Amino acid sequence: MQAFRRLHQVSLCSSPRHFDLFRRTPQKFLLYSTDVHIKELLGFTSPLLVLEEPTDSNVKQSPDSKPPAGLLSSILAETHSKGNLNSKTPTGLFLSRMVDEDPPCKSHDYGRRKLNTIPIPHRSFQEPKGQDLDFVNVAYSHLVHTDWAKLNEMVPGLNPFRVNHVLLRTQKDHLLSYEFFDWVALQKPNAQTLDSYAIIIHILTKAKKFRLAERVLKKTILPKLPNSPSDLFDALICTYRMCDSSRDSFDCLFKTYAHLNKFRCATETFCRMKDYGFLPCIRSANAYMSSLLALNRSDIVLSFYGELRRRRISPNVYTLNMVICALCKSGRIEKAVEVFKDMEILGCRPNDASFNTLIDGYCKNQLLAAAMRLKNSMCEKGVEPNIVTYNTLINGFCKNGMLQDACRLFNEMKVMNVAPNTVTYNTLISGYSQSGNCEMGARLHEEMVKNGTVVDILTYNALLMGLCRDGKTKKALYLLKRLEEENLVPDASTFSAMIIGHCKRGNSERAYGAYRTMLRRGCHPNMETFSTLISAFCEDKDYSGAVKMLMEMIERSLPPDADTMVDLVQGLCRNGECQVAMEVCKKVDERRLTPHGFDMKKVIKITDFNSCIKNDRLNLMSN
Repeated sequence: MQAFRRLHQVSLCSSPRHFDLFRRTPQKFLLYSTDVHIKELLGFTSPLLVLEEPTDSNVKQSPDSKPPAGLLSSILAETHSKGNLNSKTPTGLFLSRMVDEDPPCKSHDYGRRKLNTIPIPHRSFQEPKGQDLDFVNVAYSHLVHTDWAKLNEMVPGLNPFRVNHVLLRTQKDHLLSYEFFDWVALQKPNAQTLDSYAIIIHILTKAKKFRLAERVLKKTILPKLPNSPSDLFDALICTYRMCDSSRDSFDCLFKTYAHLNKFRCATETFCRMKDYGFLPCIRSANAYMSSLLALNRSDIVLSFYGELRRRRISPNVYTLNMVICALCKSGRIEKAVEVFKDMEILGCRPNDASFNTLIDGYCKNQLLAAAMRLKNSMCEKGVEPNIVTYNTLINGFCKNGMLQDACRLFNEMKVMNVAPNTVTYNTLISGYSQSGNCEMGARLHEEMVKNGTVVDILTYNALLMGLCRDGKTKKALYLLKRLEEENLVPDASTFSAMIIGHCKRGNSERAYGAYRTMLRRGCHPNMETFSTLISAFCEDKDYSGAVKMLMEMIERSLPPDADTMVDLVQGLCRNGECQVAMEVCKKVDERRLTPHGFDMKKVIKITDFNSCIKNDRLNLMSN
């Protein structure tokens, strides 16, 4: 029969375990046909068994060919070498609106078996006999009649074998299965195994109870298996046919890992799914992309999106929003614009999050004119600018010192009946404070209180920073008392502002006192705080205090800037403490915190040369 070709064992069996499954698998897994009609005659029409047609009938595939390693295999290897990504990074823009929580939807290739995939094994548990059979029958009867009192008497007889068979017996009633599973978890947790976990997930996803399945995974199963995504996946595969399950079980596991921001586990699950010919639905893919953006891994988001397109999984508007966000974060604004323009071609109408994401990308790349043009085009597309749109634009103008344009937008949003919120006022107050216009900042604060808008610690920090940069420490202290009266807790930025204010007034003792208070309150000083204090001590010629602050700074692994190091080293040398200056530089260098462009020998040499010239001039004047 020329219509059939036997696949080579190497192409299906990538490990001894797979080879063992291969030997025990029916022959239909070893055949594929280019004739769809012959497949139908032989019963190959099941979604799990139909193999994908070759894209080019003229291309002959080698019988020894292996499936491609896949794009994410290299990513997974990288993350295994680096460990879990757990750094706290800024969350992607508008992600709360980008991931839908609805049950998985069906996409073009979702769930279809692929060519050269590993066959799913036919496995079954040993049938219960004797006392085991009696236990299963009695337990099932008590469950059906909801006789929990009699079930409680059977707790001593619970074991993993019996639990698995009771779950299989009740699988047609997902609520009954879940109640039994939950009861076992409370009464005798060690009677639950990977197999029982897998069975309950199959039962719930088969009944389309995806949120309940995800909740069981999050609260009951995954806490017991923190680093074993492969073991649970294997259990799901082995119990797959017993439960007459669907691809939704694996999709649910993948989506749950994504929601928990377990990037490595989600990636490994995705790769295993591909091995068995399963693909995630677009909503699960969106959850994965969202977790990657939260980890600031825009590069992997774009690679994963390319994988989705190659697998012919159609994106939705949330997918494309995240792609635009990833491109903007990567600085590829032109490519982001292309994706935005192609959204309607892909069958996705841009929503407010689409516009807001691209506007934010324009603003961060200082393309404010383009951002305004895009905002003005929103109404033409039937999308109204919202509070996020205006806040993004106002923030962009304020950061570029264009306060008049920011104020114009502030007035426009009021006309458009878009009420300013706390973020709007805080952005404007911060902009005016940094420009030295404290009066306008105070006026906006009064308007904020009058309108009933919530005043938070960021509002006060912006006002305090403006006052302290102008050296108005008395007004700043009054504002600090008012802050505490409103039960707001000062943070690191609050104390940093006060330290800057005291240093502006030349009062290094009060600045140091504010620093000690800051530490007692559990706040962590930043680079600017230390640099300000070191400069203040140097101006007062208190070099021992400056050195002490520098040592505390490097103990916290905060690198000093070049100007701070130059001021300190020059001050020590002029004070006749060149040896101390060299020791300080040595300690900074040992911690690998030497600022770029700082040359200790050059600074000391210039300082000594200037000192010699100064001494020669003094000698000439005295003569």
